[in-house]
Amino acid sequence: MRNVSELLPTQQRNFPVSRPVVHEQPRQSADIDADALAAMKKTIGKLFSTLKAFYPNYGASMKTPEIEAEIQKQWARELIKARVSGDMLRTGAARAKRYAVEDKYTKWPVIAEFIMWCYGLPSVDEAYREAVDHSHDIVSWTPSHPAVYAAGKIVSWHKLRRSDTTAGKNAYRKAYADMCAAVIRGEKIVADKPQMIEQKKLTESERAELKELGRANIGALKAALKG
Repeated sequence: MRNVSELLPTQQRNFPVSRPVVHEQPRQSADIDADALAAMKKTIGKLFSTLKAFYPNYGASMKTPEIEAEIQKQWARELIKARVSGDMLRTGAARAKRYAVEDKYTKWPVIAEFIMWCYGLPSVDEAYREAVDHSHDIVSWTPSHPAVYAAGKIVSWHKLRRSDTTAGKNAYRKAYADMCAAVIRGEKIVADKPQMIEQKKLTESERAELKELGRANIGALKAALKG
């Protein structure tokens, strides 16, 4: 008979491809404040009641009250370690609801996924599709989160344009998982996009050159029309 801990979804297990591992980073605060833990446990109880309305098949993950209690305890500790605030919990719950309504998630989320949502990070499938859809026009694209763009830049936009290959998909998923872990560690991720030429401040000589080029093109067009 397996131990309860073996039945719990943990960050260390291998998730399906659509459920990326957010690698837990070693932290200094191994000893969690007892008062903070008690307060978070109460919050988790309310959170689970909310999530159960979105994921009615939660019983598949929490077969007994004892298992649910252990899962709640795990969530409380991991959310504190990840420095998730009350507002962030509401953000995560809102995304959980949207994914359930859109039928993108039917199973009870694991804690690593929920922490991502609390940080405003889309699921790996959603991030991947967003990056692929905008890989041809990265300048005008406003990513849903800088990590979505940063992962695409690591993989290379050329590879994403050919994302029908398994290698491209796997490369993005790995890069995005690394970016998510960085965000949760507290690192600032910036969507460092190239600047359009229209946004650059032109010098007087550059403006004159462009104007002259325009006149030349118009002259050539008129000559062609006259035959």
